[in-house]
Amino acid sequence: MPKLLIRHAVILTMQNRSTIRDGHVLVEDGIVSSVGDDCDAPAGSSDDVVIDAEGSVVLPGLIDAHAHVSEYILRDLVDEDVDAKYVEESTLRPFYRRLTPDLEEMTAGYFFTESLRCGVTTVATAALDPLAVARAARRIGIRIAVGPALDSTEGSRAPDAMESLAREAERSPGWVLPLVALSSLDGKLEEAAANISRWGARLFAHMGGRRGELTALVEAGIDPSKSILAYNPASPAEELAAAAARGLGLAVCPVTLMYFGGGLGRSPLPELSRIGAKVALGSGGIAGIPVTDMLRTAGTMALALRDSRLGRSAADAWWALSSVTSSAADALGASNLGRIRAGALGDIVILDPRLGGGRPIGGNPQEYAVYRGSCRAVRTVIVNGRIAWDSPLSDSPHPRRA
Repeated sequence: MPKLLIRHAVILTMQNRSTIRDGHVLVEDGIVSSVGDDCDAPAGSSDDVVIDAEGSVVLPGLIDAHAHVSEYILRDLVDEDVDAKYVEESTLRPFYRRLTPDLEEMTAGYFFTESLRCGVTTVATAALDPLAVARAARRIGIRIAVGPALDSTEGSRAPDAMESLAREAERSPGWVLPLVALSSLDGKLEEAAANISRWGARLFAHMGGRRGELTALVEAGIDPSKSILAYNPASPAEELAAAAARGLGLAVCPVTLMYFGGGLGRSPLPELSRIGAKVALGSGGIAGIPVTDMLRTAGTMALALRDSRLGRSAADAWWALSSVTSSAADALGASNLGRIRAGALGDIVILDPRLGGGRPIGGNPQEYAVYRGSCRAVRTVIVNGRIAWDSPLSDSPHPRRA
């Protein structure tokens, strides 16, 4: 595998809020081998690919910790003001009854293509056919955490689906992370616990906002630290805090917030994050939200926090960035993602504010990334040490040496 060097970069490592103003990242065999505050690789190294970042911001590959990939084909077909229960009954249930593996793979490929150009290198989702979605992810070159939607899978088929997924994870180490997916925590917890234990998977589900549901999770034998649940504004704050203390991963689903309200700024999530909870952002999937632009989603969340306190906090930008990088990686149990450090996987995003006529970065690069960053600013996406996407707007072609 060719080596890759990025130099003259403003690097947000997502390690202890560390920023390198003019440094380098060297990736060898798909792994970050060196990060430093000088602009060249360590003495004695040779590089097949050299990228001059020219002062652009370099981030870890972004993580979409809660996507509804299969629903991407329905985007903009559902109005924002329609009742959520009506949408489920009139649109989602009939859609999933008619969804074929071929259509699911095609839709997933479209979603992953759009996500990749927005800097997303890892996506977590449920699927009717997880192998179809995994095939699309490998074709596009994106990492995937995926599992069968247990509520929609007959009990006799669930073990078969998990076994096939586990084999795919063995064939593609680091590319496929197995999940067990539930649309709610109302039932099938014991079956989910058995699949989690047998296949080394994580629970992926929506919270219902009911008192006692997180306790029921533990009583069914599911370890909260092996779960990533979509936050519900109605969930009791004290139960969330207790579960977060046990390692629960919490994902923010924008569609949930839009339909059920509650407001991120008024939620306990920022405070839970400050005391070490693993809080991540997801993309949702329908209803006109810019689903694949995780930087815009992070910026919206940061602004909500600032507005809720009627003031500005530098911590808000870092919190938002961690929710699509380091904290999201921890929620998925993949600490080798979401950070730029020696030993991490070589998933990297370069943001260039000059694309599309923007002005150079001034002040805090993390605030630029959150408040001004978007798909439009993504210049280059690197997955596993290889350039996976380059912006057609960039006038700085990357020199390559054989």
